Amino acid sequence: MNAIVNHAKLAPKRRTLRKNRFARPKGKSTYVEYLRRELVPRIRILEKAHGQMLALVDACDIEVGWLATSARDGRDFVISEIFVPHQRCNPASTVISADGEAKLLTELMAAGEYDTVRSLKCWGHSHVNMAVFASNIDENETSSFLAKEHDHFVRLIANKRRELFASVYLRDEGVAVHDPELVLQKAKPRVWAAWAKQQVAEKVEREPLRYNENMFGEFGDDFDVGDVDAWFAGGFIDEEMRDKLVSRGSQLVALSQ
Repeated sequence: MNAIVNHAKLAPKRRTLRKNRFARPKGKSTYVEYLRRELVPRIRILEKAHGQMLALVDACDIEVGWLATSARDGRDFVISEIFVPHQRCNPASTVISADGEAKLLTELMAAGEYDTVRSLKCWGHSHVNMAVFASNIDENETSSFLAKEHDHFVRLIANKRRELFASVYLRDEGVAVHDPELVLQKAKPRVWAAWAKQQVAEKVEREPLRYNENMFGEFGDDFDVGDVDAWFAGGFIDEEMRDKLVSRGSQLVALSQ
């Protein structure tokens, strides 16, 4: 006798795909690819601006910021000259004051430098001896510049190790390109050393690094607890920041044992 097969029972159950079943591989992020090389932006820093920038970073033992002229030349964004407005600085941030920026613009316009005023589309600053990453503080400051409706904007982050991280914001395309190709003319920072020292002395208002949750998480663990009191004595950090760093250092030592 032939067996009667119930095909309904043998048929595989239909499997319902879970939402987001196929996820992005861990560690991957969105990126933009230009299919035509001539569209890929580059940053070209001319000799004068390059020398001024290096001299400023060398002259200041805390962060220091600057504005610079930026002009588009085909695929290149050309940085040609640097200006230092009044700013408030500490070891982990620099904020150009509204009065400082206004005074700089007023002085340039009084001298008939209207093209210079229109081309101040670059903001740069030093991270002293820290890595040239963009912190939350940097991103917030960048957003305030982008809100001024530039067609493009360039951000530069430098340090004393001669490392440089750049970003180009193409407002008309709605695209930001980070770490583009750099074309740097040979710099002569010694030529600008006296200028840089004078700019720091006149324009940089020093303030201690104060504790706040947003900044503290980015301070990192790359510090020697034995140096903390020296930073406090030198006015680089306030008392609360000193206490937080000492406590954090003690916890790291305990975890390592």
